Amino acid sequence: MSMTEFLQAAATFGSVELTVIVSVVLSGVLVLMKRVREVIWLNITIYGGVATNFMLKLIVGRERPGEERMIEAFGFSFEMESYSFPSGHTMRATILALVVGYVLFRFVLKTGAMRLVAGAALLFVVASVATSRVYFDYHFVSDAIVAVLAAVVFFAAMLWTKRFAENRVKMA
Repeated sequence: MSMTEFLQAAATFGSVELTVIVSVVLSGVLVLMKRVREVIWLNITIYGGVATNFMLKLIVGRERPGEERMIEAFGFSFEMESYSFPSGHTMRATILALVVGYVLFRFVLKTGAMRLVAGAALLFVVASVATSRVYFDYHFVSDAIVAVLAAVVFFAAMLWTKRFAENRVKMA
């Protein structure tokens, strides 16, 4: 497999389609586990992160480095203004990795070794998606770096909010 083929495959981890699929699958698993609050939090975190990325793009309005101006989702292409900063694929992939990691660490993986392997794999996915966005000239390096940072800050804020709300419920 060439570098181009690998990075094309890696880019799917930040796609809109995979974002929807992962959120639906994780939601279904958590519903079966009777973790409805987790389902609500998970979806607010994922789709809130997508909305945050969109708002940041509108606020900054940075042009893309290449000629690509098409938005693709679910097999449809849309010609529309598409800003570069921060990278949507990278931010979605980072939020998904953090949410998947959270679910795995909280409910599935119990040993340190398993958590280390899962964490390393998720980090590799995020790094691969970020690299793909720059490699294909869809984004500047800063777009990918800030997308990761913004996703981590957003996830941390959502995790703090979740824990704050849980503590308030326990006190009541």
